[in-house]
Amino acid sequence: MSGAKIKNLIILILALTVVFLLVLVVPLRMSQSRAEQAQHAQIAELYAGYDVQLDSAALPTSVTLYTIELGAGGEQTAAAALLGGSAQLQADATRYAAAYTAPTGRCEFSRAGGFYAALTGGEQTSDVQKHAERLLREMGYQAFSLSASGDADEDVQQITATQSLLGVPVFGETLTLRYTGGVLTQISGTFFTGGENITRVSEDACISCADALIALLGSRDRLGWVGSRIDRVQQGYVYTETAAGTLRFVPGWCIDTDTGAFFVSGATREVRPME
Repeated sequence: MSGAKIKNLIILILALTVVFLLVLVVPLRMSQSRAEQAQHAQIAELYAGYDVQLDSAALPTSVTLYTIELGAGGEQTAAAALLGGSAQLQADATRYAAAYTAPTGRCEFSRAGGFYAALTGGEQTSDVQKHAERLLREMGYQAFSLSASGDADEDVQQITATQSLLGVPVFGETLTLRYTGGVLTQISGTFFTGGENITRVSEDACISCADALIALLGSRDRLGWVGSRIDRVQQGYVYTETAAGTLRFVPGWCIDTDTGAFFVSGATREVRPME
């Protein structure tokens, strides 16, 4: 058999394997989705018994997430994208803090995610949001969402970004880009580098959306929560400090209510107010 025929045969076998897997997986996913929707309807009835409004149709599908840690690295790539190829690491850099400088400015990283940059001589842009999207992507910052404040006619505009890990947001951590006269002059906030080097450090997956809502209801008296409406439920990560100084992220659920927001740990089911 010629090499071309062998190659075509291998491609055919692979294609048939993919089709077979889809035949198995798609019905299973659909069944799981229907089961979760039924759970959500039951949770809405449960909440209604406590005079709390909850739209089951607005509840998200649960994603399989685990506690993770980010490896080191990424600072040099981010600094080069922001300051240019002439960015130089300062001699006093340590494992916990590093600074890069160039004629175009300076940026500083801390191991705990703190980030600050002061920039000079940048090019003016008429669309700060598109500029921010492109720059953050080049820096290795995966943005889950971007929000703008200020008007194009105003001298100062700000873009606030929420970082994404594995497709979900990192709650409570934002990065703000400040534009003066259409020129980027400052960035400050939180930037967790090392997103290309993720390690799973737990065996148990994050609890479901339904489990998180039950946990909130069960903690109602302890929290002193007197809300009457659930506005939004969203799955994501929170940064957790460790004794070893590693970047650890625990999955869970942010539940926005009419009287405040709460985080339900996907690992321990602990409920606490969002900071």
